[in-house]
Amino acid sequence: MLDFLLAMLQADTSFSPFTRIYNEFCQDYTSDTPSFRTLDLASGLVRKKFGFTTGAGSRDTLYSSVLTTAVQLTADRFYSATLVSEIKGLVKRNGRIDHSIEGHDDSLIAYLLCVWFAIFGRNHHMYGIKSDELLSLITEDGASTDKESKQRTLEMRARGKELVKMISKANNSIVRNAYQRELDKIKAYLDEDFLEEDKFETIAQVTEQAAKGKLISDTALQILSFM
Repeated sequence: MLDFLLAMLQADTSFSPFTRIYNEFCQDYTSDTPSFRTLDLASGLVRKKFGFTTGAGSRDTLYSSVLTTAVQLTADRFYSATLVSEIKGLVKRNGRIDHSIEGHDDSLIAYLLCVWFAIFGRNHHMYGIKSDELLSLITEDGASTDKESKQRTLEMRARGKELVKMISKANNSIVRNAYQRELDKIKAYLDEDFLEEDKFETIAQVTEQAAKGKLISDTALQILSFM
């Protein structure tokens, strides 16, 4: 499939395979990475850098941190009966999570690869994806929101954390009380304990929490169990 896509995109000079297909040149890009124009797509050494490398380790990653993150963020948006069926059909075989002997997990793997790219992919801008577009329409609990509301929440949360530090350092009681009043208003507006360490709002925070395997929640598991 990759060979076909590369050949097809090469025939259209308006597209660059390097910006249309996931590849390690973009993923691991540094100042020492060769110019894409100098790379020969006919070379096997170049072509093998395209696509997600599968193996025991990568499969474990998809079925651990990536799947739990996907469930946490989008469990109530699994509109595909095939996808839900494949998730519920997962079993433990030969010491690892896998599909049952009778079933398969093709759709699930395709979905998890998309989630992996969004969370663990780097240099999204090289594919024409703006970093601030990722997770821009959901909250840390996976609920729908809009960019303006999310930005306001981020700003207020940052201000709240700043106020907590300012209160702890304020020696003047009048100043300290003024800070506290502002902090109370922010808490009331956000209606949450925004100082919890496990909260996340940006793709960088999601990546960090996903890598630690901390994103799965009882709520997400309950949603998934009733699908």
